[in-house]
Amino acid sequence: MKDPGEESLTWREAKAQAQEAERDLVALVPKDRVIAIDQRTEGTLLSCDSERHQWSGRTTVTLIDGADADAIALSIADHYDATDWEVVRDRTTALDGTLMVQLIAPDNEENYIVTPGAAPNELDISSASKCFTLPEDVYPGGRF
Repeated sequence: MKDPGEESLTWREAKAQAQEAERDLVALVPKDRVIAIDQRTEGTLLSCDSERHQWSGRTTVTLIDGADADAIALSIADHYDATDWEVVRDRTTALDGTLMVQLIAPDNEENYIVTPGAAPNELDISSASKCFTLPEDVYPGGRF
């Protein structure tokens, strides 16, 4: 990854970095619990501030029947406890008490959310890249 001091991160570089980080998180899921991995090829842009954006994507891991998505998400959180990333474990933001693990980079920009998916045997990993400035001729709406 580029140093925060480097000047121009493109949206394509930001996307590539975020997708690589999603794959790194998937690699922390025990292989004997995984049936399939679906990393979306496209994402959207989110605003960081009035001038910069983040690329946002998602990967869904389909787990074997009986796999505990909460326990897997918590094991990913435990892995990041030993790093300089901020780790948030939260059950209060979802009305149904669903676990959300959020990993926030030291720069407070790049972050990832790991949560049980819509189906009982899924784990969702959502990403938001480092912030970047789009070229003036690129409209931030649509898919990236």
